[in-house]
Amino acid sequence: MLEFARLERATDVKFVPLTYKCQEVDTLVDIGGGTGHVAVTMAKTFPQLNIIVEDQAKSIAEAKSTVPVELQDRIRLVESDFFQPRHVENAAVCKTKTFFLRPILHNWSDANAKRVIEPLLPSIRDGPKLLIMDMMVPPPGTVPETMELWIRGLDMEIMIHSTWCRNRKQFGHGISIR
Repeated sequence: MLEFARLERATDVKFVPLTYKCQEVDTLVDIGGGTGHVAVTMAKTFPQLNIIVEDQAKSIAEAKSTVPVELQDRIRLVESDFFQPRHVENAAVCKTKTFFLRPILHNWSDANAKRVIEPLLPSIRDGPKLLIMDMMVPPPGTVPETMELWIRGLDMEIMIHSTWCRNRKQFGHGISIR
């Protein structure tokens, strides 16, 4: 059980500053941002950061009651379909923006993962960044056995829905966009 808890923490937003210079960004577009819990954590951690949370209407409705009053001027909630280019328009006025995809790509086939990323390409080529924080299947034998069994079991469960947890190679080749 402790190993499961460690695995869950590995996808925690608190690790973002270890790999990405959030203090240099003025706007983060959290695509598929759910109820805004990540936006709240990021806004508390980075006082210069404005966040646009995009998700389906149901998630955004719930987010409206979960974003603290003191952060509502920095967290904008937008109903959106991440297969459409609307998020590019939402962030067009920002100087330094980053598009953030946090555990959503593992829910989609390679073809649909490309559909999530493709609308961002024109904007990303002009300087903004794409930050992906998602589940990845580690190479065999590189994590404790119980953790590996859990990850591979989860991978089998989501295969039922025609998707999977990708490994490093699959992320690089399966959803690469030319």
